[in-house]
Amino acid sequence: RPLREGDPTAPVNVYGASKAMGEALARLACEDAVILRVASLFGTAGASGKGGNFVETMIRVGREKGSLRVVDDQAMSPTATADVARVLLRMLAEGCAPGLYHVVNDGSATWFEFAREIVRLAGVEAAVTPCSSEEYPTRAARPRYSVLDNAKVSAAFGAMPPWQDALDRYLRAKGYRRVWSRTCLSAFSFRRLRVLLPDFSPPEQESSDRFMPRPPWRTCNSESANTRPSRPDSSKSLPAKPGTVRPAFFPLSRE
Repeated sequence: RPLREGDPTAPVNVYGASKAMGEALARLACEDAVILRVASLFGTAGASGKGGNFVETMIRVGREKGSLRVVDDQAMSPTATADVARVLLRMLAEGCAPGLYHVVNDGSATWFEFAREIVRLAGVEAAVTPCSSEEYPTRAARPRYSVLDNAKVSAAFGAMPPWQDALDRYLRAKGYRRVWSRTCLSAFSFRRLRVLLPDFSPPEQESSDRFMPRPPWRTCNSESANTRPSRPDSSKSLPAKPGTVRPAFFPLSRE
């Protein structure tokens, strides 16, 4: 089962022992200390000491070599730094009970499962195959199971997003996954679609505005000013003038 905050620690390397000692010293220095445990982090800024993060390494090596071999016998909790930061900011703003919190994304994965999902979502053409820890030795021993239970922090600040969702958001933020919206289907691309698919036609009951929405601004004139939908109170102090352009933050009806 995932490790809870009250479970005894059992470091397997110097790095883990230093973390455990740091927690003990923090408690000695301050009885009301709030300690956050995080794991297997990935963030858009990367780690300067590691030359990026695991996600970036898998994408880079996958593109260069076309294949990846990743250990499949070490389970952990992939976690986005953005989600950790949100919880930390809420703790500072709203306050929380002192103690230890596991702040990790929901779910667990082996490094192989994590790498396979990275390659799939990023669209990297690379084969990902599992291997054992013995086949990929490292200088420091690694725990076979380090999945953390986040029930405590979820009860206090809401459920943590699944790591798959966090990974998807990370890849979108880095530009590895393109976000398509309805506005991407311009009149030009719509005509091209008709050439490729002559039998294609939009649903009869749906307006063409669904595929080609109006731009988010327009030139105001005296006629449109009388038919424009009501705006929020905050904009009433800025009446429209003939010939001016004002951004619109809500759908505009066809006139």
